[in-house]
Amino acid sequence: MRFHDAPLLEQLSINLGPQCPIDVEVVKWVAKAVERCVLRKLEFELRWNNEPMRMPNSLYTCETLTKLILAEKVLVDVPCPVYLPSLYRLDLLDVVYKDEDSHVRLLSGCPFSSA
Repeated sequence: MRFHDAPLLEQLSINLGPQCPIDVEVVKWVAKAVERCVLRKLEFELRWNNEPMRMPNSLYTCETLTKLILAEKVLVDVPCPVYLPSLYRLDLLDVVYKDEDSHVRLLSGCPFSSA
């Protein structure tokens, strides 16, 4: 990921299983893609035996993100404010919420939630 220089990363799919080591730097990969404003679609599934993993705060303000799928042991800990103006699809499958406010903040920052 650190050598990726394309102007657009259409899709980033990360699926980690039970045998995955806990020191993988996937959150840094996601943060780098978001910071460079090149990410359109993110699918992140975490099926490991460790604690749920928190996504970078910058994910929740990614202006280019159109599709977000978070599954399994992803910790949804959403800061305020959320700004996802291009998002048209959000899938939250068996995720772990830090608290009810995180869930509410995430949905309130999605353009389709006010329709």
